[in-house]
Amino acid sequence: MMGPKVVREDDLKPIHIARLLGAMTVALLLGLSPSRAADAPLKLNIITAGNSLNNFPALLARRMGFYKEAGLDVQMINVNGGALAITAVMNGNSDLLNAVFDHTIDMQAKHKPMTAIFQMNKVPGAMLVVSPKFTDRIKTIKDLAGQTVGASAPGASSDFLVKFLLAKAGVDTTKVPVIGVGIGPSSVAALEQGSVAAAVIYDPAASTMIARHPDIRVLSDNRDPVVARALFGGDYPGTSAYGMTGWIDSHPEECRRYTLAMAKTLHWLQTHTAEEVMAMAKDDYPGFDPAVFLLAIQKTLPGWNTSGMIDPKGAEAALQVLRQFLPEVANATIDLEKTYNNTFIRQAWGTLGLPIPQ
Repeated sequence: MMGPKVVREDDLKPIHIARLLGAMTVALLLGLSPSRAADAPLKLNIITAGNSLNNFPALLARRMGFYKEAGLDVQMINVNGGALAITAVMNGNSDLLNAVFDHTIDMQAKHKPMTAIFQMNKVPGAMLVVSPKFTDRIKTIKDLAGQTVGASAPGASSDFLVKFLLAKAGVDTTKVPVIGVGIGPSSVAALEQGSVAAAVIYDPAASTMIARHPDIRVLSDNRDPVVARALFGGDYPGTSAYGMTGWIDSHPEECRRYTLAMAKTLHWLQTHTAEEVMAMAKDDYPGFDPAVFLLAIQKTLPGWNTSGMIDPKGAEAALQVLRQFLPEVANATIDLEKTYNNTFIRQAWGTLGLPIPQ
């Protein structure tokens, strides 16, 4: 059996002491003991619902190396829509998913509880726009009756948004078929080709459509927090990181390390300009015009969450919205406090020695 390492005289020279202190400082900053910092990283599989700017903080954490610094080996894959991401997590093919928070409420109603531990956006960050080929026929949301509307995928939060807007306008949601058009270039193509009368789109695709079609008819735009609050009755929690409640409860160390990486990411976003953000984001969103992409980032920045915390009032707003068009939620007793856990992100800010941003 190998004994403890013997400290040699050379190890006590200033250069070695400096290196040792540097390693210890990094370990302490990450909230790890010096011995744990040298441990093999914990594996974490994350599935992302669509490559929109709403998900950029998760991509930035990877690009900046914050996952690795936190002692995580993160594997990320992307799918079109929260419903597909949820299926992957339920099947055990992923640990966490990045999608709009409201699915945690829907899943509790279906007796498949999920818990969010981090929130990236305080708005859904979506637009419902009319296809240029339908501009003459679709003037208001009521005109969508009998038309086909696009969402990222059936059952996704964008599908929820369509149904909410229809119900709010007094339109029978069963009379409006919703089909999947994906997120990004595929949603732009569906609108421009007229395969749908309207569609929910996210930045940078949303800004691309506005740049290409300045007269495009916008039926709803909740990218602006002020507009979103008026529409939903409060901040509506957008893209969040969550997993099956059983997994969250049994993997506190993975959750702690993940939220630590994300707190560092939010701090980076708050201390850099839109131009600097674009420089880091452009490789993850290829094919977009740089000027339009910058506008998209500027439009998205106000909607990113600064603290990572899930606001109880926002969770309540999401519940009230879902109750308007999802019978299973309307008829269920929902315990909102079980749909999120702010413990890990609160600890992360403390580990970093930073106050929780307001």
